[in-house]
Amino acid sequence: MPRWIFNITGLKSIFLSSDNLIGVFPSAFANMHSLQHLDLSHQFLEGTIPGILGNLPNLHSLTIAFNNLGGNLIEFVDSLSKNNCLEILDLTQNRFSGHLPDALGNLTNLRSLVLRKNIFWGSIPESIRLLSSLQRLSLFGNPMNGTIPESIGQLSELVVTDFGQTAWKGTISEGHFSNLTKLEKLEISSTSPKKSLTFSWGRQWIPPFNLKSIIIAHNRVGPSFPEWLQTQSNLTTLFLNDVEISGKLPDWFWYGCSQRIDDLDLANNKISGTLPRSLHFRYEINVYLISNRLDGPIPLWSNVHRLYLWSNSFSGLIPDNIIETMPMLRDLDLSRNSLTGGIPSSIVKLKDLRSLVLSSNNLSGELPQDWSQLQHLQVLDLANNNLSGGIPSSMGALHVMDLADNSLSWVIPACLGNLTGMVSEVQSEDAKRYEGNVMIVAKGREIEYSSTLPLVKIIDLSENNLSGKVPEEITKLHRLGTLNLSNNRLTGSIPSNIGNLNLLETLDLSRNQLSGSIPQSLSSISSLNHLNLSYNNLVGKITSGNQLQTLNDPSIYKVNPGFVGLS
Repeated sequence: MPRWIFNITGLKSIFLSSDNLIGVFPSAFANMHSLQHLDLSHQFLEGTIPGILGNLPNLHSLTIAFNNLGGNLIEFVDSLSKNNCLEILDLTQNRFSGHLPDALGNLTNLRSLVLRKNIFWGSIPESIRLLSSLQRLSLFGNPMNGTIPESIGQLSELVVTDFGQTAWKGTISEGHFSNLTKLEKLEISSTSPKKSLTFSWGRQWIPPFNLKSIIIAHNRVGPSFPEWLQTQSNLTTLFLNDVEISGKLPDWFWYGCSQRIDDLDLANNKISGTLPRSLHFRYEINVYLISNRLDGPIPLWSNVHRLYLWSNSFSGLIPDNIIETMPMLRDLDLSRNSLTGGIPSSIVKLKDLRSLVLSSNNLSGELPQDWSQLQHLQVLDLANNNLSGGIPSSMGALHVMDLADNSLSWVIPACLGNLTGMVSEVQSEDAKRYEGNVMIVAKGREIEYSSTLPLVKIIDLSENNLSGKVPEEITKLHRLGTLNLSNNRLTGSIPSNIGNLNLLETLDLSRNQLSGSIPQSLSSISSLNHLNLSYNNLVGKITSGNQLQTLNDPSIYKVNPGFVGLS
């Protein structure tokens, strides 16, 4: 930072966000007594914050987020206690640690206290009650493993409480909210597997607030569904994920939900019963009812963008009129249920569909053959069903194609070499849309992908009745990470240009009827860490160059009578 800045004694505001400052926090700021606003976020500052910053009597806002500053805040906050002007303190994503100091209660003019993604632990100090002007309090992403004092309920100006990804313990009672009349956002989620935080409120409780967003996850709320939610007429986001709710949802819930909610997550509970067969949501909505005990038919709800119903007990057919009722669907996951019948042809007319996951059901019949309207489809998982017929020839943008463990026949179409999702990166805006989980066999074991799914490039056609050759065109998919064609009836040779798949990590061609020799180009795939060519009719010497030298498991090549040893 140029030294001349510190000579401008009348300077009131400094905003140097993302200006590549490196080193310790400049102590010369302490002499800038007119300074009111200081923003040094997104830099490379390290060390501690000098306590002499408390000498700035007019400082209203201090933002030093996204640096590498550390240490505890005791000296720093003690120094700030001399300053009754400070309104905004943002230390997001640094390496500050230790307990929150009691002296925070001396910063009585604070309106926003943001300490996200640091390493604070322990409890919120009782002195928090003195921050009567506080509107936003964020401790997201800290290992806070103490208690939240009931005195927080005295912060009558509080609008946002952001306590996500923490490890609180104790009890949250009605008293914690006694005077929070302006509260709009409540987020408390835990990273602790013990669920050490329990919410305790009476069935007749009427809260003083009217929330817009509530996110509670991995804590104890149930077994009853919170009745007070029916008083929240402004609610648009409702997440009660893994909070031990059980039984049926109350009768009033779905009507209120359809009128206001645009993001609903009740996943990982023990909610039972059937869903309303038809429902019109007023606003575009994402619905996550994953891993519950819901049964009955698949609902037909209009205005739904994402519908995740996997790991329940839904049964019956996938509705044929899904295109008329749910034309805006982007992501549909009905896996791990008990659905029967075929995949309706109308499903391939959902033009905005990006992921379709129907695995682990009892689906049968042939796949729809014309998928050309699904130009945005990137994930297709139909594994572990009883589907038959051939593989469609029009699936242009896929980067995950899992049709394993079915009864598919015919040949592998050469047009799989045109899967554009296997040759390009998923765009960041598309990656953000992924919310589902896909179970994939890779590296010789089952792996469940969720947040990393956009990075996965896989073709799994194993456990079918496919015949013919491995198409040479597949070797054009140079970002392919997993290719599993095992347990089919494939013949012919391994494509000679298999080495073009230079990012391939898993190749499983076992239990087919492949012949010929192992292509020399296979040894050039430096990323390969799982290979299985067993139970074929391959001949000649076993290639041993480069990466193949690290794969010294003899079971890779067993039951290929024509092999004569390493080359």
